[in-house]
Amino acid sequence: MKIKDLPKVDRPREKLIAKGAENLKDSEPLATLLRTGKAGKISIKQIQERNYNLNFKNPNGKSAAVHKSPEELVGKIEGKERKITEILGEIRKQI
Repeated sequence: MKIKDLPKVDRPREKLIAKGAENLKDSEPLATLLRTGKAGKISIKQIQERNYNLNFKNPNGKSAAVHKSPEELVGKIEGKERKITEILGEIRKQI
């Protein structure tokens, strides 16, 4: 059965928007991603022709997040607070 033949509430894309990804069947996210018109039915040839990357990593995300220690974070915040205090002092002098 083609997706366009399904009632709108049962179509993967609409179901994803209305109910969230956790309510989709296993084949539906792929059909939504690939826009094949057939839930879960796409050939390897179609994947290769369309150059789909099925790696679920964010292509725009950083490869590795750098985490700072709590001490570093507190030190950075305190440094910014000192700078804010200095700036406020300069503003108070002028008014």
